[in-house]
Amino acid sequence: AQEFLDRNLDVLVGLYQGRHDVLERLVAGSQAKFKVGFSGADDRLCDLLLAIDPREVTAVKAELKKYLGILGKL
Repeated sequence: AQEFLDRNLDVLVGLYQGRHDVLERLVAGSQAKFKVGFSGADDRLCDLLLAIDPREVTAVKAELKKYLGILGKL
């Protein structure tokens, strides 16, 4: 986990819904410059929340591309 936390990421996508203590701690401790979460995630941890099911891979890719482009993160 420490190796992950030490990485300087441009974007971190938390592919989980709802509350998950361990995953939320990793997101909170991450050095990522921009953090994306999904419905039910702690909005204090994320810069962008998507209201789609993270298991819908095609929709996730499309939404990420759209919003990261709008925000100039691509």
